[in-house]
Amino acid sequence: MPELIAGELVAAAVVDARVWESQGNVSPDGIYLTGQPGPALPFVMFRAWKVPVGIVQEEVRLFGPSGRMIFRWGPEYRRMAGMFDLTTEVDHVPHAVFDETGMYVASFVLDDQVLGEIEFPVYVQAEPPALDKGVEEGLKKSDVIWVGADIGGRRKTVPAWFAYKNGKVYVLSQREPGPDEQTIPDAIKRWRGSCDILELTLNAPTD
Repeated sequence: MPELIAGELVAAAVVDARVWESQGNVSPDGIYLTGQPGPALPFVMFRAWKVPVGIVQEEVRLFGPSGRMIFRWGPEYRRMAGMFDLTTEVDHVPHAVFDETGMYVASFVLDDQVLGEIEFPVYVQAEPPALDKGVEEGLKKSDVIWVGADIGGRRKTVPAWFAYKNGKVYVLSQREPGPDEQTIPDAIKRWRGSCDILELTLNAPTD
């Protein structure tokens, strides 16, 4: 039999990436799907371990309401800092497909031993409400919109080039402000490289 690991999972979370970006390790758990079955929107898996110093194989298994394992991450080799130090890991999952919604169980595994579990919900993301016909026509004809975010209790807005398709607005945002491309305030990362592609929530006036 393998030697039992004398360690513990101190904290863990499975969180939508958009929520994690804004709230960090105090984020409420939850994953959103674009349909059922369907792809999950990018999500984050956070773990905080207290485990003896050494190299271990870490794995995360997500079990749906039916009891089936729907998603498996790892195993990946990790170096643990020791029982007197917290080893934290944050991994982004950009691509996953789920065929069940409801309450899931996440099992956190080291060297094939389950050291902790949490429950978290998986939802189908609701469709945004239909836009007023005049607003939608304006978006189709326009090239620039005002994009804003509340930062430090103050609203910051910038004009931005955008694309509109199927009720969604997309903009390109350069991570480091500069002359090459626009930078959107409080941007949520969706792309690799020097820029992000952002899907924005519309806040349009209604009658």
